[in-house]
Amino acid sequence: MFTVVEDDPKKIAELREQYPDIPVVQGVLTARTTLNVVEKANVALICIANRDDDTLLIVREMMRINPKLIVYARLYDEALVQFIEDMGARSFSSSKFAVAKLKNDLVQ
Repeated sequence: MFTVVEDDPKKIAELREQYPDIPVVQGVLTARTTLNVVEKANVALICIANRDDDTLLIVREMMRINPKLIVYARLYDEALVQFIEDMGARSFSSSKFAVAKLKNDLVQ
């Protein structure tokens, strides 16, 4: 099971309508109260549009809260890939090929 964290009320309503069995938390992932959803999680998938700075902050905080968490983070700046992987996270790009590979990894 997984939880979606979204701050856009319109997207939340759409998600809840399309996927009623998936829990959706309203909030911003950079907020400490929202980050608490990872305390008992096994895997986190971070897909923030064009915000690698927020992604780095979120990965660091998630792994501090739950050191056993497996984190996949989408990055746009290739220069940050090694940095985020040194933090213990796995990175991916937003290309179709990368997303298809990621889907295979997550299903296993």
